[in-house]
Amino acid sequence: MNFVMAESYSESSGSQVSIGEELVQVAVRVSSKELHSDTISLIDLACGPGVLTKRLVDQLEGQGLHIEHVGILDYDSSMLAKARRSLPGCHTYEQDFYTPLSDSRKYDIVFSNEGLHWIPTVSDVIPNFQGDTPPLLRASFGKEFSEWGNALLVQSLSNLRGMTKEHGIAVLQFGREGQLDKLWSVVEEVLSELDALSKFKGALFPLYYPDEESLFRCIRKSGYTVKEALFFQEHLSEETAADIVGFFKGFSEPGLRKILPQERMEEFYNIMLLKIQNMDINEFRENQWNRSVLVLKNSSGAY
Repeated sequence: MNFVMAESYSESSGSQVSIGEELVQVAVRVSSKELHSDTISLIDLACGPGVLTKRLVDQLEGQGLHIEHVGILDYDSSMLAKARRSLPGCHTYEQDFYTPLSDSRKYDIVFSNEGLHWIPTVSDVIPNFQGDTPPLLRASFGKEFSEWGNALLVQSLSNLRGMTKEHGIAVLQFGREGQLDKLWSVVEEVLSELDALSKFKGALFPLYYPDEESLFRCIRKSGYTVKEALFFQEHLSEETAADIVGFFKGFSEPGLRKILPQERMEEFYNIMLLKIQNMDINEFRENQWNRSVLVLKNSSGAY
């Protein structure tokens, strides 16, 4: 996986911030119910700049818990550097989900917001796959792409389980099938108009969004027990075309730099803005945030 976020991403997405706050509250609530110690450790996977990690630590400490150890994991070294400034003394892992932790440490809480749908670069694993948007990959490869994506999800969940203490919990949030499909359709249109779709090979957006049936099957294979599984289909929090383009820019800018010169990037975002402005913005926003919120336990005994 060679994907990095734009430096501004955490400030660019109202959706990301709002659902992240909700996930922190889920983690705090479940911790008091499932963990039976006043001293705990936690790790945030795909921590980004550490904003939610710090919020989670503060909230748990506010509940009277002592946080003895905080781990942060991200593929992007610049994000880890930001997170370290907010969380002095934390332990840093610069890696992806698919590699066991170097120190084999286990945590009471494994936390991740909007991380697990990012997958290794498609063409790095299966050369005949091309790095298109999620809808194009589904259309082009169908069952083969789904089977490959599910295998990766089992691998990542199994690795997370290896990070989780016995009777520890994982509190996870990530996208589900159909997430942002309208946005990806606009992206495909703009790239085609700029004659850049053919260059869009190399998985600039390596994403796999599972359907519900596949998700539960992958969880069972990983060995986790499901304590809670909540599914949401919501409007984007971004209310204007400019907000939506700003949100997309936050995670697309580093990748687009690889295929477009700077002036063409500005043209890309301007065309995208005009297209969305000419649409019914409320219809465009509708039901585009498909997310899964999971509370998983590293022990038997589901509800």
